[in-house]
Amino acid sequence: AVEEPAAAQDLSLEGNVATNALCVHSLGATRYVIMDAMGRVIRSGTMGPGRAVVAVDDLVPGTYILRSTDADAVGLRFLVLRP
Repeated sequence: AVEEPAAAQDLSLEGNVATNALCVHSLGATRYVIMDAMGRVIRSGTMGPGRAVVAVDDLVPGTYILRSTDADAVGLRFLVLRP
């Protein structure tokens, strides 16, 4: 998937690096998936409009993609790092 600026998306991230939690903003209620670099779905869930915190403390360090399950959604790349 081609990434677009976060402002053009229904979902946006507060930064793109996380250690324990990922802060996500959603324009409306949505279902989302987190995929690893191989495209495997690691986690899925729902969030309401506004700010949500998604725990990533159990994910191994690496690159992931957060994507709304809307058909035209574009993935937002983020990194999980450990101190």
